[in-house]
Amino acid sequence: QRSMSDPEQAEKLLERSISQRLQLSKHNDPELDKTLKKIDRLHDVVVKNKPLSKSEKDELESKKKKKEGKISMARKQPVMKQPTYRLKIGTERLLMTVHCDLPKGLKGVDLDLSEDNLILAMPGHLNLNVDLPKSVDPDRAEAKFSKKSKELRISMPLTLKG
Repeated sequence: QRSMSDPEQAEKLLERSISQRLQLSKHNDPELDKTLKKIDRLHDVVVKNKPLSKSEKDELESKKKKKEGKISMARKQPVMKQPTYRLKIGTERLLMTVHCDLPKGLKGVDLDLSEDNLILAMPGHLNLNVDLPKSVDPDRAEAKFSKKSKELRISMPLTLKG
């Protein structure tokens, strides 16, 4: 058993092992030679604490900037919020209260109401699609937004079906 504390001895053993197993010499294979040089350089920087050359620093800076660019691009993608709501069933109407942070009020909000379904689209939020438990009169429905409580209240009168 040999000691691996000496990097030169370790490299020679590695070269011998590679040559025997792959029948190669590092000087005959440019890719292997290049890889071994990178390993040597990493060893010098990490173990021997040798400083990086200017070109190595520039290469690292370039890679770092590319990585930061990719991260900032990912951050620019909007995060869509899931709207939360409460639905109260009264004797004369359904009252839906939707909590939503809309800094511009109702600008860009689209409410589609039918007798048995409500679809609400808001900027920065996932669409809300709710099947209503009772039939409503969409022509008499009203919606109000409170900036203070950040809630959209939708009042939907029930239809009188006999």
